Amino acid sequence: YVNNQKYITTPKIKEYAQEFFGCKDDFVLPGLPLEDDGGSGSAGSHWEEKYTQSDYMGATVYSSQTYVSEATLRLMEDSGWYYISDYSYADPFDWGKDEGCDFFNEECIDFSGDSNWPQYFCGSTGNNGCTFDHASPASCQTTSNSDGCPIRLPSSHGSYPDYEGECKDIRGNDIENDDFFSAVTYGLNSRCVDVKQSSSSYADGKCFKHSCYGWDSTNKQWEGVNIEIDSNEKIQCSRSDAYTSQS
Repeated sequence: YVNNQKYITTPKIKEYAQEFFGCKDDFVLPGLPLEDDGGSGSAGSHWEEKYTQSDYMGATVYSSQTYVSEATLRLMEDSGWYYISDYSYADPFDWGKDEGCDFFNEECIDFSGDSNWPQYFCGSTGNNGCTFDHASPASCQTTSNSDGCPIRLPSSHGSYPDYEGECKDIRGNDIENDDFFSAVTYGLNSRCVDVKQSSSSYADGKCFKHSCYGWDSTNKQWEGVNIEIDSNEKIQCSRSDAYTSQS
């Protein structure tokens, strides 16, 4: 226990958690925290939702956008029942990555109501935008397992129970209507973009076609993306432009 929080502190989990979050302080992060809310089926038997939102081993599945993270694979190996030869088989997972010890020491929302980590936590119910992984437009909600921290979850649609508005879901072209952006498109090449219109204080999530450019064979990653916001206009975003605004 650290500050009344239960942790898994097995060797591979501790190594992963401290490296992933960028916090190599045993007093702050001795391992990966376990859920402390809910009943016996949740508390103490799943990863803490606040720090591992959308991980497959979270206590509650809020959407189909879940990830088998490297942390979950390492726990399987630490159990002694499994041998994992290659952690690259884990799903890409970035919730809280490199945010440091403050991610665990500080409040998610500051005293003025603003988010200390706007990529992950939204400051109010009107601050919607995209899910943290930009997979779909979202709505800001407070869940039972996130220690009171509001997070952006995919929007539901009552007439289509299995539809969550994911940008890759082609059904969105028929279900969703956008009167402002004619280029809003749902499909395998689409991702969510936070769009702030001049008349609004907050951003809304919109699905636009993305195309990658500049493959880096050494680091095995793309240099950036082109975002098609209009039939005659594209915005080019490089990695160095991440989490910046363009107009």
